Amino acid sequence: SVLIIPAGLALYFFQLIYLEMTWQESVLKTAAAAVGMIPEGLVVLTSIALAVSTMRLLKAKVLVQDLFSIESLARVDVLCLDKTGTLTQGKMEVTQLIPLNGKEEDVLKKIRSYLYGEEKPNATADAMLARFGSEEVFRKTEVLPFSSDRKYAAASLENAGSCWLGAPGFLFPEGCGQETEEVIRRYAKEGCRVLMFAESSAVSCHGEHLPADLKPAALVILRDVLRPNASKIMEYFRRQDVSLRVISGDDPGTVSALALLAGVPGAESYVDMSRTDESYDELVKNHTVFGRVLPDQKKELVAALQRAGHCVAMTGDGVNDVPALKTADVSVAMAAGAPAARDCANIVLLDSDFAEMPQIVDEGRRVINNISRASSMYLVKTVFSVLLSFFVVIFRQPYPFLPVQLTFISALGVGIPTFILQMEPSFERIKGRFLKEALRHAAPSSLTVFMIAMFCLWLRKTYLFPEEEYHGMIVLLTGVTYLFTLYRIYSPPTMLRRIVIAVMLALFFAGILTLPNLLSVRLTAADLRFVLPAICVIPVIVIMLSHAYDFLTKAKGEA
Repeated sequence: SVLIIPAGLALYFFQLIYLEMTWQESVLKTAAAAVGMIPEGLVVLTSIALAVSTMRLLKAKVLVQDLFSIESLARVDVLCLDKTGTLTQGKMEVTQLIPLNGKEEDVLKKIRSYLYGEEKPNATADAMLARFGSEEVFRKTEVLPFSSDRKYAAASLENAGSCWLGAPGFLFPEGCGQETEEVIRRYAKEGCRVLMFAESSAVSCHGEHLPADLKPAALVILRDVLRPNASKIMEYFRRQDVSLRVISGDDPGTVSALALLAGVPGAESYVDMSRTDESYDELVKNHTVFGRVLPDQKKELVAALQRAGHCVAMTGDGVNDVPALKTADVSVAMAAGAPAARDCANIVLLDSDFAEMPQIVDEGRRVINNISRASSMYLVKTVFSVLLSFFVVIFRQPYPFLPVQLTFISALGVGIPTFILQMEPSFERIKGRFLKEALRHAAPSSLTVFMIAMFCLWLRKTYLFPEEEYHGMIVLLTGVTYLFTLYRIYSPPTMLRRIVIAVMLALFFAGILTLPNLLSVRLTAADLRFVLPAICVIPVIVIMLSHAYDFLTKAKGEA
């Protein structure tokens, strides 16, 4: 883009002054060179492809809020997910209540009083309400809402002190007895979530510290309802070389057990983020499951993965996930989650169904893989136009193409076939840098077109061909090069690809034979003695140049 204006001006004045063309001829040839340098259809094709992909995802109940996040998701190689709503259905059920003081009826009265009048119950409260119900045995005088930082909630009960519900390790950081802790560990290994219900004589539940007389009253055993298709989803990501990290605020042992049941590779390697001194860079390298994670720690874990060179996707549904969602390369939120999470996410699952993730990744890869292929085709013209412009200036030759001829070549060699093939399935993982991979396919074909131009120019001078015959040969041979490049880039060939290439080749011949005046071209039977051998040699040249390009770039990389 930077070179087009100075190169165009230099080419115009060079042809006008040194080649003694009229200003009309010089403008025409310069326009041909400038048009050749611009991959004009690529912007349109990319926009259409992303828009169509967005509409296709919307039919699958997936809202894409950032169009270009489709590309980012297609390049993801690490997916960070929470336990709730991804591995599990976001629903919980209470399986058991284990009294610790022998007074089950007293504990149930306080639990029902604690649950009474719950305005916005979370998944845990819903499960407890379904099991225990609610009743105002003791009137609540104060309420301490649950916090992901504290990991517990509390309520003051009239004439009954206060009751506390949360993670045992946070309510009793010094331990709650060997026997009780053994029970907690046993249920955690089975994939259950264990909450401690504790009581105190303190009349207020607000304060900077826990009550000094806080005592364990009961253990509430809950189990997450695992998604029935969780193992299939995890297997999909394993096949796609996308590694998984499970980041949760729950007990790491419980999360690890659930992740193992769901089929998360390496789920046995877990860490308690509240009790580790490892750096974040070491943590993401050594562990797959992270428990007792605070909101800021989620963000730091995502950032550490990015520092390690990964493209990271983050799923979440709560306010505590927002920092990590904003940090990730692409963020996915559940529609049933907090509004803040939905607003900051690139992609929203309208059905809150994590099972849609494979389809989203496939759709992203389909679009980006096909755009990458199309980019290589568009860059063929860009590269050979730049080479020909330098040739024209250095060797004082007229530019070999007319604008209408480049339009004809671009339409049949690039525009129409890439548009038709844009929506083909292509779900392989994207590797390498975009421009580097595009040039890897484009450069050999561009050099071949440049050599064709030199060959046709030599034929014209040697055999004194008329200009229209010269243009006819160069247009046809350039078209053949484009279609062979199309065949190589869109390999392996499918029935659709074969049909498209065959039809485009037929249209090249038909255009040259039926539109000679429009294209300023002509081919005679005598010209075939040069054209047919050249057509046979073109694939060999392209393949040889491609091997040479790969060898040189590999040698440069090793150096």
